[in-house]
Amino acid sequence: MKNRSLFLLLMLVNLTAFAQGFNEKTFAAFTESFDKNPVKCLQTETDPNFVFIGTTGEMLDLKGTIAICENAVMENRTNSDLKIRQYGNTAIVTGHSKRLAKRITSGHTRLYDELITYVFVEKNGKWLWASAQHSEIPKK
Repeated sequence: MKNRSLFLLLMLVNLTAFAQGFNEKTFAAFTESFDKNPVKCLQTETDPNFVFIGTTGEMLDLKGTIAICENAVMENRTNSDLKIRQYGNTAIVTGHSKRLAKRITSGHTRLYDELITYVFVEKNGKWLWASAQHSEIPKK
């Protein structure tokens, strides 16, 4: 009887952990971590096979993305129209992101107003950023 109770308790804990999954709170914590220290976030919270596709269509791996972030400071970010979908151990985030970033070397500040698609994967109980794509908002 003890073993059965322990088994049921473990099943409940696993189901609860899975049910919480990836949500707006998870994404908000991730963006806060990224904005605070993009390089550290990329080094610790991304999949080693991370891919970034920018608005120009340029595709960068993790190393190339880190190189860009080493020269930038996030001044401000607002995300809106977020849609978060989870399929097993994969989560997809789409939405609208406005970010004000400053280049460290030049001091130039730029507003990025883009549509985003981010993919996260859960590995060993931790959500990792697997890919990002930024798209220009169509002109009306």
